[in-house]
Amino acid sequence: VCSVARPTPYLIYGPPGTGKSVTVVEAMLQTLLAKGADESNRILVCAPSNSATDLLVQRLSAYLSPREMLRIVSYSREKDKVPSDVMRFTNYDEVEGAFVSPTVDFIKQKRVIAVTITKGGFLPNLGLENHFSHVFMDEAGHSIEPEAISCFLGSSSKLVENPPVVVLAGDPKQLGPIIRSDLAKRFGLGESLLERLSKRSLYNRNVAYNQGDMKYDERVVTKLVRNYRSHDSILKLPNSLFYENDLISCADLFKSHSLVDWEHLPTKGFPLIFHGVQGEDKREANSPSWFNGEEARVVKDYLDLLVKDTRVNRCSAAEIGVVTPYHKQAQKLRRLLRSVGYEDCKVGSVDEFQGTERRVIIISTVRSSVQFLDFDARHQLGFLTNPKRFNVAVTRAQSLLIVVGNPYILERDPHWNSLLKYCIDNGAYLGCDYNPNSTDVDDGVENVLQRVAEMDLDDKNDDDSENDEEFVMISHLTAQEGPAWRYEE
Repeated sequence: VCSVARPTPYLIYGPPGTGKSVTVVEAMLQTLLAKGADESNRILVCAPSNSATDLLVQRLSAYLSPREMLRIVSYSREKDKVPSDVMRFTNYDEVEGAFVSPTVDFIKQKRVIAVTITKGGFLPNLGLENHFSHVFMDEAGHSIEPEAISCFLGSSSKLVENPPVVVLAGDPKQLGPIIRSDLAKRFGLGESLLERLSKRSLYNRNVAYNQGDMKYDERVVTKLVRNYRSHDSILKLPNSLFYENDLISCADLFKSHSLVDWEHLPTKGFPLIFHGVQGEDKREANSPSWFNGEEARVVKDYLDLLVKDTRVNRCSAAEIGVVTPYHKQAQKLRRLLRSVGYEDCKVGSVDEFQGTERRVIIISTVRSSVQFLDFDARHQLGFLTNPKRFNVAVTRAQSLLIVVGNPYILERDPHWNSLLKYCIDNGAYLGCDYNPNSTDVDDGVENVLQRVAEMDLDDKNDDDSENDEEFVMISHLTAQEGPAWRYEE
């Protein structure tokens, strides 16, 4: 707000559930409406997806009118896909019956312009150079670096005395850009601008800055540490593994503790379950993707227990999310759950759930055959060997986290093994017999994950979409789906 970082980008480091988007919105409002704020301030706000951009507009709409804010929507987007409370801010023309390109003069009348990152890169072509005083980019970790740079460099294409204030908000510990080209990955496009900057010494804890204490330089970075989402037992492990134990559980107790006495919890007060299933991962002739019928049935059984509970612990299907890495497993789960009336339960990939939360999260890991782990790793399949995907998966739950998977497979990944041990130590393991010292796999593949760790893997190739009928990109090499938002304008 005070522009002390200019021209250096300012980072808002927002771990899961810390209110990153709310913080971005408040910073924009302070920039525009605070006492003493410069009336000439003009903000460009962008995010990688239409849904994320629409959410920012919805939160700003309580304070700004259509005279002050414009949401530029691509002409190719269907009107019924735009939230009704966002429509009044858009460039929709009732006469044309379509979203039309606004004129430069019309854009310059607004104090806030909201676009997807892809669309933001085209704004300089309209003659808007040096127009914006501030550029806010939410979920910046999702965008590839050229996209991000095109947004804020286009706002100041010439050397000027006062370049725009650039704010990048996101979490470098969560999933990054979707890159399918091996060549692009080798040249660094798999790492977002946010993540690359976060590794620079300027944005790291600095002893010199705080006279002996290892803290961040508040002039260029803010790390949000208050988690308003999860029960402290759910938060504890990812906090230790990824966030240096900085996170503080501040969730609403009514919500986060609502299932601590659920009758089916192995340990009351500890709302996690690891349910071991030694199932069989299969493929059908018409698809390269994998599914695990035994795990699907266990997931359905847990929904029955949660939804049909007649006590105060009862959940609605809409409060439950099912996360799985394979397209075919997601497809099988959707059909199974719809057949028993649970169509409101969202089933999708980790990437589809990033940025969202559910009262209950059930994770189906699918993989039960160790001989396929090497293949999975080479083609960025599944949950193993990807710490960021693990982090996102286990931090979506508010009140209850249930993992359904083969413990003999998951123990081979250090992060999943930590979760497995965490549940065992707290008496929260159910399902198949599990002996941590057992060699329940072929000796010839003992070092598979060591080989995997040495590979150059992308952080994010997505798995599944929210709806089979929606447009998604399916790779027959990886058997996973790319989220629809990656192709939005």
